Amino acid sequence: MSCWFILVNMRKNILSLCLAGGAVMASIGLNAANPSLPTVDRGGKCFYYYSPERGESVFGILSRYGWDENIFRQYNPGVTELKKGQVLYYPCENEAVAVADTVVSAETATAVSQPDRDLAVAAPVCDANELIMPLPARTIEMGEEPSVYIVKDGDTLLSLAREYHTTVADIFALNPRLTYTGVMPGTLVKLLPGSELKHVAARELTARRQAEPKKYKVRKQDTWLSIASANGISVEDLKSANGELRELKPGKNIILPQFIEVRDVRDVLVLDKRETTPDGLRQIYNESRGAKESWSEVVAPSDVNVVLLVNTATADRKRNVEFMRGFMLGLETLDKTPYKVHLNVIETGEDESLTTVLGHPELASADMVVAAYDSDFPKELIAFGERTGVEIINVFDSKDTSYTENARYVQLLPPSDIFFNSAADGVLRLFNGCTYIFIEEGASDADGISACLRDMLDDNAGGRILTLPDSEALKNYDFDASTRYVLVSELSARQPVMEMIGIVNDKKESIPGLEISVIGRPTWLVFSDSNAEELRKADTYFPSRFYLDASDPCVKAFEKRYVATYKSQPLKSLPAYAATGYDVASYFIDAYANARGDMNMLPGADGMLQLDFRLGNVNNWGGLLNKCIYLLHYAPNGTTQKIKL
Repeated sequence: MSCWFILVNMRKNILSLCLAGGAVMASIGLNAANPSLPTVDRGGKCFYYYSPERGESVFGILSRYGWDENIFRQYNPGVTELKKGQVLYYPCENEAVAVADTVVSAETATAVSQPDRDLAVAAPVCDANELIMPLPARTIEMGEEPSVYIVKDGDTLLSLAREYHTTVADIFALNPRLTYTGVMPGTLVKLLPGSELKHVAARELTARRQAEPKKYKVRKQDTWLSIASANGISVEDLKSANGELRELKPGKNIILPQFIEVRDVRDVLVLDKRETTPDGLRQIYNESRGAKESWSEVVAPSDVNVVLLVNTATADRKRNVEFMRGFMLGLETLDKTPYKVHLNVIETGEDESLTTVLGHPELASADMVVAAYDSDFPKELIAFGERTGVEIINVFDSKDTSYTENARYVQLLPPSDIFFNSAADGVLRLFNGCTYIFIEEGASDADGISACLRDMLDDNAGGRILTLPDSEALKNYDFDASTRYVLVSELSARQPVMEMIGIVNDKKESIPGLEISVIGRPTWLVFSDSNAEELRKADTYFPSRFYLDASDPCVKAFEKRYVATYKSQPLKSLPAYAATGYDVASYFIDAYANARGDMNMLPGADGMLQLDFRLGNVNNWGGLLNKCIYLLHYAPNGTTQKIKL
């Protein structure tokens, strides 16, 4: 069994344990005695070996040398009838400690109190939710730092907890984005091997040991089952004690094995029995999120405490006022909900610093802080959310990457690397096998759509790549009507972009049947409406993080409400700040309330004014990222399509 994982800052003994993989083996049974028997080295381990005499039985040998039957059968599988010349093996005392009297799994761990087990828990001292496990046979030491593990097919939360000597609750604590539904292959999970050692406790146990056997004379009509039942032993134990004897004959003496139970207090692992059931996992998950009730038992959504943190510095005042106005209109959509929204609007700026604001009691008691900062999102606000457990929602800044590490951080606008890579992947799915022409003029962004497409096309045998220096070279290029072309440009200013679009449309008119589609920059959205007709003739696409369709009836209704409330038109901007505020308020508050405060349970949302929402995680311990990215298609049929990637 091989384990695919990465270890960070791990001690050597934990590393060797993890690399070993396999089932968790443990022994808290009896150690081997020290018989005067010859020893042999097998595979680097020391074993006693013994050749039985005629008439000897397995039971007799085990009794004579004080060997544990379960350990014996591990190294002598299938041995029931002994034959002369046969060789039996049993690990020497130091080796016996390192093997198990049983392999503990999710299925068997809950059954440790069965009377036929070598070691059992005395029922009166057990709590209903206790799962008693043997201490690890190997020397286990809790890691100082978590390791990062790549989930394999077949892994479960319970199997990971057992294999790495941790608990499901500890896995949830290290991975806030995990849910009780399980782990997906290929995802990253943090584990702290050995953390189950925090749950070592003393419990009264009973050990079943072999005593001096008795003899029994077989009577007429006796069977193996009738003799075993009458004497309170198992048929397996009875047959094992009598070695080669296959048939019961009246008058023959046979051996009745005897057992005694010895009570003892030992250190064991006292784990949470709920780890082994789906309902129990859900309860542990809810507790790890601070929920006092089971998610399914809550009838009404919870009230929500919201802080709207607005930077009113001179440069940002107009934009943030717009956002705040839209936010208030979004709140109006929640007036008939069964929960209450408690809103505090707090300003930061020249008169009051953010450091002072973070000391306000309203922030410490908030469920979420919605923060409107256009760039350089405040690090102290991010740290505040991580420290206090308050969800921090970053509305505008698309450059901050704290969502990769901070579990309390929500990034609404995807950062450039994710944005352009997703857009490039979408373009390749739409235009597979085409000839791509890249215009070098204006291409300076290493993370732009051109660079991402080039990297992907290098690995894609279905595409052909051509490079032209500028629009003049495009004008002189000899197009083939039998080839489908995709023209990729990083030009950004209106005039050179529209000059290039004019060349494409001229080529289409002069060469019947010529197919060209144009891929442009996100900044083309600024002038797309006023140049929509020409862009449509050229069959133009460009990526965007947002889109507000002025012809949409919902957008028109919003603008009408805005004018009626504030006696002015919404500010024309990209993105439209008022529409963003409306979307954030109407989505996040309602989704959070109905998810009972569990951000992992927030559903996706389509059909918003400007921002759709599909929150996801890039790892299981960081925050959330809104992964909605679009290709806006100005199609020749006169429509503008929003293609969600």
